[in-house]
Amino acid sequence: MSTNSISREEYKLLEKCKNQFLIGAVTNIIATSSGAIRYYLDTRCYDLAPVQEMSDIFDDASTYSGDDYHQVWSSLIDYYDPQNDYNSLDEHYDTINDFLNDKLIVYIPEFNKNKDGKWFKNLSIYKVIDNMPLDAWYYNIPRVQMEPSLFEDRLRSGAYFELVDYDSDIMVDEPNIVLCGSYAYLIAQGAGRGVFESYPTKKDRWKCNKIEAIKKVNYTEIEGFNNHMIRVTDSTYFMDDEFRNKLCLIEKNESFEIDKKKAVIVSNELEEKDEVIGDNEEVKFLRGLQKLTINNGLQYEFEDLVNFHTSLKTNPLTILAGMSGTGKTQLAYNYAKMLGLSEENNTLLFMPVSPAYTEPSDVLGYLNSMNGLYTPAETGLVKFLLHANEDKEHMHLVIFDEMNLSQVEYWFSPFISILEKDLDERYLKLYDEDAHCINSKVFPSEIKIGENIIFIGTVNIDETTKDFSNRLLDRTFVINLKKVSFSEFFDTYKKTQTKLESIDVNASKCKDVSQFMGWTRNHNINYMDAFKNEEILFLDELDILIRKYIPDGGISYRVLRNIGNYIRNVPNDTDETLVITRGKVLDTVLNQTIMPKIRGTESQLRELIGFSSSIGAELESSELTDLLDKHSDISEFSELRRTINKKAEEMRINGYTN
Repeated sequence: MSTNSISREEYKLLEKCKNQFLIGAVTNIIATSSGAIRYYLDTRCYDLAPVQEMSDIFDDASTYSGDDYHQVWSSLIDYYDPQNDYNSLDEHYDTINDFLNDKLIVYIPEFNKNKDGKWFKNLSIYKVIDNMPLDAWYYNIPRVQMEPSLFEDRLRSGAYFELVDYDSDIMVDEPNIVLCGSYAYLIAQGAGRGVFESYPTKKDRWKCNKIEAIKKVNYTEIEGFNNHMIRVTDSTYFMDDEFRNKLCLIEKNESFEIDKKKAVIVSNELEEKDEVIGDNEEVKFLRGLQKLTINNGLQYEFEDLVNFHTSLKTNPLTILAGMSGTGKTQLAYNYAKMLGLSEENNTLLFMPVSPAYTEPSDVLGYLNSMNGLYTPAETGLVKFLLHANEDKEHMHLVIFDEMNLSQVEYWFSPFISILEKDLDERYLKLYDEDAHCINSKVFPSEIKIGENIIFIGTVNIDETTKDFSNRLLDRTFVINLKKVSFSEFFDTYKKTQTKLESIDVNASKCKDVSQFMGWTRNHNINYMDAFKNEEILFLDELDILIRKYIPDGGISYRVLRNIGNYIRNVPNDTDETLVITRGKVLDTVLNQTIMPKIRGTESQLRELIGFSSSIGAELESSELTDLLDKHSDISEFSELRRTINKKAEEMRINGYTN
């Protein structure tokens, strides 16, 4: 093979490799003649299959070993060296050497050609790991993102499951261990190859061909397991050879029965579920919303849309938070379109919030005691609510844009009181009923806030905005929208275009109030029935832990009711199974009800949240994550863990978290 020529297929494989993680340690750091610093890493795991197969294209003369990856200092993670201001090259060298030496480096491989057409194995540092064995060999261990019971059904039945970042085109072999919840599912010794098999065209989808060759071990019960495993993402771990060998030598300590008849049924159901759009009207509505948002350039996963829709069904007010540019307002507009709403027919009101709003009259209006006339505010909110009362057949949606530019508890206070009341008791008071009002026939003293009215607030979190009180947070859901990378959005766009091709957006729209309410399960009635016993035990422990550090925090009965109602209202698909997993549902609703109330100084919350020494470093001494680990059998808690890490980072930088 020529060193300056590879085939198109080989090039595609190298591009795939650039989405994978490797782990290694520094072997050398040198100062170049140009004054740059170059560091070299030795891989401490199997290199990727295409890289091994094309080893002769890489220029060995550029490295100290053909297996080394290297890079110049300029690509090192920004948080460590933001100023890049040194008095001398020696000082620069010493600083880098102290930072990288005697540490494991999780990195993303990169492959570049120089002007002579020679290929080089470069890298981009993803995470720096301290206090782990440097002389150990590490294995890439995939973690499946579903509940163990569902995963075991797929193993039994031979149905496909997804292993993110474990692609058979680029991995050296099939997975020997798959993690799910607190369990490791291992191939028994002597089982041979072919226990797991990848999908012919989608190489990160796998199935189990030999269920009898799989043993199940609760690895979290093995003392010191955290000292042998490195979490890279929710889907990727590295495990050292000592712990991997220990797992493989353990006799099967837990088993799951193989019912061949059930397996065939489950297999058929699961395979159909992978492809089905959903026959019921609510799932069609959600798929229509997904297609509409993608076509409009919004970057949301289907689970995000399910969460948004469920929150709106469950609570009169849902708050969309996130950095500017994440499409909060546009998401609200797209949802309004799926409800058939518009400003032209007075079923949609877009109300920008002004920093000058200090009291309810600023958004509602007031009764002039001098002339007896009620004067509505220029926001148009009162007239809109009156229209909703008259047009009870259609949904009405209010968007409070940037609602925390002013202190929400001031201008929104009448609505906060309404939010906690039952539907029949939700009346917005405009003025005292005994007051003299000449135009009371047009503007009555109170307005019913009916089931056909939804409120959405959008908020930015920065130095120009106001914080929310616990009183408001107890009565709403706060959804923190994540900005996904452009490449992730591009992949999602390509994957879903074909899948959603048959969806007619117009035909998927909600027709009227009765259809929307038909998707809504009664609130406040037997909401405790939504929980499983182990979930209640977990919530009790979580409540006690939070109150230990935040006396007025924790989980109130009102919040518990909101959580129960949310769980009850997550849509089902055709086989009465939740469209997202039970564990994901619990993780999501806790993240948007409990986590916004965990705020305070580092000295107050350090032991609760934990701390990290730098960006990307493992979180240390976190009682919250310890509790999540203890109850990992009910959920992965990936959203909660992400928020906890974010709060730890805020405390590291600012000394407090909001």
